[in-house]
Amino acid sequence: MRRARIAFPIATLLLALLSGIAFRALSRPRFEGGASHDMAVDDKAPRTRLPSLPAEMEPAETLAQAPAPAAEEKPPEVLRPRLHPRDPKEWQGMLVDVAHPQWCEQTQQCGMALTCRNSQCLPCSSASDCGSGEDCVLDHCVKQDKVECRRNAECGGPSKACILSGYSAGPRGNETMKAYCLDTASGQAQTVAEWQARQPKPDGDGRPQVPTSPTTEDDLLGRL
Repeated sequence: MRRARIAFPIATLLLALLSGIAFRALSRPRFEGGASHDMAVDDKAPRTRLPSLPAEMEPAETLAQAPAPAAEEKPPEVLRPRLHPRDPKEWQGMLVDVAHPQWCEQTQQCGMALTCRNSQCLPCSSASDCGSGEDCVLDHCVKQDKVECRRNAECGGPSKACILSGYSAGPRGNETMKAYCLDTASGQAQTVAEWQARQPKPDGDGRPQVPTSPTTEDDLLGRL
């Protein structure tokens, strides 16, 4: 009788404990597949990558392993001209730069009074290289009606040179270009006869012609 009195409270206590455990298990939320929220996380599940630290907060050993900065780029190379040679006895102006010739199909497409040879705009060497109505003078195609000379020997004097007047604004660059002789001498002494020839001619009395009175501005305006 005494044992029954002791066993009854113990059985009651165990029954209450089991009931509480069962109630707690039934009240937990269930996820897909029947797993509870407090189950171990699957190691094979994808994980979110944490953002990396700024460069100033990286460890010293990480910064040491960083690649070296790229070397500074070199400045672009300057394109140097390559002038087409000309006879040193001739005028050395307007030499043609042939370092980077323009592409062409025919001579009329070339500017700077050049000719089209081998699909490139280059200096001429003869009249046959130039277009219709043009002649070759000092590596340039000049219109025939504007050619007075082709070389220094045609100018008739050691101090005279055959030169070109310069490029024009047209597509060919030779619309108004002239080839003519220019006396390059300057500062030469003149003879007495040359000086006298430039003096005013005397009148009937043998005296130089000089104005009798100053000419006023009104007189000049009246003669215009």
